[in-house]
Amino acid sequence: MKNIAYITADFLPSSNAISVRSGFFIDRLIEEKNNVVIFTSVKNDKYKIIKNNLNLPTNKDRYLSRLLKEFFYGIELFFRILLHKRMDLYILTSPPFFIIIFTFMAARIKNKKNIILDVRDLYPDVFFENKLLKRTSLLGRVLNKIESYMYKNSIKIITVTEGLKLKIIERETPLHKVTVVKNGFDKNIFQPSNVKYDNFTIVFHGTLGRFQNIEILVKVIEFFNATDSAVRFLIIGKGSKDFLVKNNSFANLEYVDFVSYKDMPKKISKCHLGVSFRTDDELSKLSLPVKIFEYIGVGIPIVVAPLSEAGKLVEEEKFGIECSNNLENIIKSIQTIRDNYQIYLDCLAKRGKNFSRQHEAKKFNEIIKYL
Repeated sequence: MKNIAYITADFLPSSNAISVRSGFFIDRLIEEKNNVVIFTSVKNDKYKIIKNNLNLPTNKDRYLSRLLKEFFYGIELFFRILLHKRMDLYILTSPPFFIIIFTFMAARIKNKKNIILDVRDLYPDVFFENKLLKRTSLLGRVLNKIESYMYKNSIKIITVTEGLKLKIIERETPLHKVTVVKNGFDKNIFQPSNVKYDNFTIVFHGTLGRFQNIEILVKVIEFFNATDSAVRFLIIGKGSKDFLVKNNSFANLEYVDFVSYKDMPKKISKCHLGVSFRTDDELSKLSLPVKIFEYIGVGIPIVVAPLSEAGKLVEEEKFGIECSNNLENIIKSIQTIRDNYQIYLDCLAKRGKNFSRQHEAKKFNEIIKYL
């Protein structure tokens, strides 16, 4: 048995990606008789929680406000970790990046040889991609140094895609330190359904934010609205680009700004096809969005754009089609799947179960067990 500190900015009952991923890992650790203390921002009576008083920033906060909130949240978290008893192992989730810096400092003071990083997004690269910061600026170079320092001084680094693994190794991180543990779907709730919408329905769900290509999604909806009224669209989510969807009144579109994690499987399993459209940036091409796994879980084929690690997985498993961020290519891909629908359903039925969160949590536990 190990005494483990698990530090995650958000946690269950929140239904975002970081909360759900952390929840499966922690449950597995507890099943293996480890003592897990969670440092986070929410209460949950099921677990041993040490809760920060300060709130996390939200997507509605301006960048400066977000930075300040992360900074002060990180300071509070630093002292909470420091004042708590020494643990055998510290597992840190990243992002938020500035919070993780304070967390890492505290963990180094408490137990410098036993820190694991779970890296879901590559920072500070996200700042560079968003043009919030120049890579060559003084602050950009300092943050790169901090990133490399954390990789160097972690006993193990876990990440979500092979592409991110390669990027981390490029930071002079030894290959043996980095392991991919994907996200996945909860096989207990994301299951195929025989209950379907009457019309062929295409779903997009998740954050409608900066790296999502909502612009091309709207063009796809517009095309089918004008040419094929039998094709319908269900869009679920909100974010900085949600106005592009909710300000439109297409007859073939249903927009819902929020569906709980518990109710999401029932909602999307009634659809016939899932789509994931991201922007043409390096981080998007390295990504494996959670929505991909959830589409797999409910057994619906997928169209992915642009060409990416997510698209490669979908193509290799014959779960769907990847294509470039080109309207004609996307429409052709949708029509191809519709015309050959049963082929994709059969492949999903045969191999979809290999991508559950339960399966990935076992891999995570094996890493912890042998440290």
